[in-house]
Amino acid sequence: MVALLSQPNNPNLDLFLSGFSVGSVSHIDIGVKVYVAVGKSVDKTVSLLQWTFRTFHGQEVCLLHVHRPSPLIPTLLGRFPASQASPEMVAAFRNEEREETMKLLSSYLLTCSRSKVKASIITTEADEVEKGILDLVNIHTIRKLIVGAIPDCTQGKNISRKATHIAKHAPPFCELCFVKKGKLIWTRQSLEAAHYREVNLRTDAENALRFTRQQQEKLLEEKEKTTHQLQKTMRNIALLDTHAQEANHRLEDLAGELKLIQSSIATLRHEKNKIQRKKIEATRWLDRWKSCGRYEETNDSKLFELPVFVLSDLETATCGFSESFVIGRGGYGVVYKGEILDKTVAIKKFHSYNMLRQTEFHRMEQVLGKLHHPYLVELIGVSPESWSLVYEYMPNGSLQDYLSNNNSISALNWKIRARIVADIASGLLFLHSSRPKTTVHGNLKPENILLDRNNRCKISDYGDNMLVATQALRCPSFRHCTTPCQDFSYTDPESYRTGAVTPKSDIYSFGLIILQLVTGRSLRGLIGEVHRAVSYGNITSVLDLSGGEWSSYVARRLVELGLQFCESNSRDRLELTPSLVKELERLPFLEEQITPSFFLCPILQEIMHDPQVAADGFTYEGEALRGWLGNGHETSPMTNLKLSHLNLTPNYALKLAIQDWVCKS
Repeated sequence: MVALLSQPNNPNLDLFLSGFSVGSVSHIDIGVKVYVAVGKSVDKTVSLLQWTFRTFHGQEVCLLHVHRPSPLIPTLLGRFPASQASPEMVAAFRNEEREETMKLLSSYLLTCSRSKVKASIITTEADEVEKGILDLVNIHTIRKLIVGAIPDCTQGKNISRKATHIAKHAPPFCELCFVKKGKLIWTRQSLEAAHYREVNLRTDAENALRFTRQQQEKLLEEKEKTTHQLQKTMRNIALLDTHAQEANHRLEDLAGELKLIQSSIATLRHEKNKIQRKKIEATRWLDRWKSCGRYEETNDSKLFELPVFVLSDLETATCGFSESFVIGRGGYGVVYKGEILDKTVAIKKFHSYNMLRQTEFHRMEQVLGKLHHPYLVELIGVSPESWSLVYEYMPNGSLQDYLSNNNSISALNWKIRARIVADIASGLLFLHSSRPKTTVHGNLKPENILLDRNNRCKISDYGDNMLVATQALRCPSFRHCTTPCQDFSYTDPESYRTGAVTPKSDIYSFGLIILQLVTGRSLRGLIGEVHRAVSYGNITSVLDLSGGEWSSYVARRLVELGLQFCESNSRDRLELTPSLVKELERLPFLEEQITPSFFLCPILQEIMHDPQVAADGFTYEGEALRGWLGNGHETSPMTNLKLSHLNLTPNYALKLAIQDWVCKS
């Protein structure tokens, strides 16, 4: 609702107030109103009202307007002073002025209404606007007035004379806010506001002082408590220091005792190792003396006993049989690398199932302890408690490591391979010749042929079959679990069927190893391929060329021996004899001698092993000549003339001469 208040007892306002509802001052709650002095400039007034709405949100607004009558009256002859115009003309012009003012104020009220602000108007007439505003302030006891101008007290630009007059002469109870372009420029507080603010400041200061005193009292109390706790803590620290000093003295005493104990343990371990080494050396010398006939038989079997290691020794050497120390696995057990007696060793721990009784284990260890040969991996000691054997460690791995890797096998030239064959033959002959009972390896394969730093080989696991019960060996499931995971194994077919292991079983496995060393191929179909190459007189087609330029005689001889060792019927297999071993030991050095030309086959240009005389009078290698004739040739390989007959005659004299030359070379 809009109320229009006017100054009372002013007869000049009767016409100006027509059309407005006039309310008395007593009906207006001036205490919550904000009074705004508005003029004829619509833009400035609207900007001033918007600032007021934002600043005093939710408060009622009262618009103050002072109408200044124009001193000149417009006529047809021009503008004349009001005193010179007729009363009728003056009255008509004043009425027009009031109507224009009414329209202007109505637009201001509409602005308030759109902003949802409750508004009213107080207006009056005066010759000077600033004095009229001050009169309204005094009459209505206005306590907050908003003026849209800048007084001179701000020392800024665009200073308003009217604003300056209002700022200087406004009553003290009125708070003035001077706003320009939507910004508060200067404020003059009223005495009541200043007093109220001072009271509030005093109250705040008293409250702050009271709070500070309370905090100070609390701090003093906390200080006393903290001081008491600190004193108590210091006493505890002093007590703990005393205990710590006593503990340090005790620790020093214990450290001295520990060093003494450790020194004693080290001394005992050193003495134990020394005794073990002496025992090993003594055992070796006893075996050598016996082999040389310097030792008389005795019933004291303890002289042949190997050093016995307890379980804790092996656990220490392998960090509790840690998986990180495993260097091999098989059907019989697991092989660990360890350190015993300041020496790197290989510890083979057998699976507990399918094993013999402890008494038989002791009997077998006595047998194995007597087996000493340059091409057998040396057995250093035993551990019946853990079903383990301790062997010397071979650093270059196994022969299988080379055969299974094309890059590795190229490191073995044909001379090294021939020497490996000779070493294996020497070791096998020793095992098969051992007394009182022949020792059979039973599981000869490349994994059990180990190489030292000079690529000299030694046979390992030569006593495993002694430590496994006979019933277990005959059990198919045991044979299957110990057979390598491949299509063809190195096991003798007869032994696989019957379960009986004989020296001929080792010979069969040895033959397969020879063929693999010569050809560098896997076992699948190997025997058949080599047989075909020999029958066609083309051994070169199956040779492993990564071994270098093979000696033709060495290659042929190794192939012949390999095939003879691999005969399916054990009765047809060639036996391993000392003379044959000596021949194999000479093979790596044959190429260094000049071979007589008449020892060479004219077809193969290789040393003949089975010399045969043809109808042309020339001597050829038997298989090569049969291959020549078998291919449909009826002419001489040397003269190309037709042969009178196709019969072959063995040249025994030449064969004996060749064998004698090979043995002497």
